[in-house]
Amino acid sequence: MRKLILLVTTLALVAVGAASFAAFESHLIDVRAHVEKATYVKPNDLNFGVTIMEQKYDAECDAATDPTNANGKCMSIHLSDSFKAQTKFLDVTYRIYCEDKALLDPHRADGNITPFIGLRDSDPADTNDVVDTAAGKGCGAVAYSADPATLNPVQWAHGELVKGSDEVDLWDMSFYAPLCSDNYNPETDPLKPGDQVGGGIIDSKLCHKGPGPDSDEYVDLASNVKFQVMGLSVPAGP
Repeated sequence: MRKLILLVTTLALVAVGAASFAAFESHLIDVRAHVEKATYVKPNDLNFGVTIMEQKYDAECDAATDPTNANGKCMSIHLSDSFKAQTKFLDVTYRIYCEDKALLDPHRADGNITPFIGLRDSDPADTNDVVDTAAGKGCGAVAYSADPATLNPVQWAHGELVKGSDEVDLWDMSFYAPLCSDNYNPETDPLKPGDQVGGGIIDSKLCHKGPGPDSDEYVDLASNVKFQVMGLSVPAGP
């Protein structure tokens, strides 16, 4: 009897062990995605270069002859090829901000340039694109933030891109090169405070003495302009 019980127990253990290694079938599903942005901007860098005080310089496009900003003459935002290929969303809303250069940004300068820049839509007929500052006046403060961790973004404009009808927005800029305040002569200077964007006068504390006399001054200005996507809309349909 004991041998029979031992045999049955042994067979039971073997059966349990075999069951623990038994399998039926399995399946693998390869889950993947290619992720891209809905928009891109041109150009990556817009440099007015060497400018003369109290003169106006334009970075503008001709929507009739260069509708996609192929030459990179103005700021533009475009729907990406991926967004145009997908079918879930119809349009993209965005905002334009100006902001300080970060402390370690290699292009950080003596102050912001955007207070001296007028912004306007290259296509006035496009009512989706609006400059939020009065009459396209400059954006932000001249002096960088005293807190290096703060970029001080200020909303400058907002717009919308629509697949199939409005896939590129062009934004023109006009830079009014400011005059260092200790060189301003109210009797002879054509530019008076308040005449142009930001008043056209920059505090001489931000200016540098040049190699010539004290009146030989210069100032370097630079800002970030950020295009921030705010939303995507689902197309109407069944």
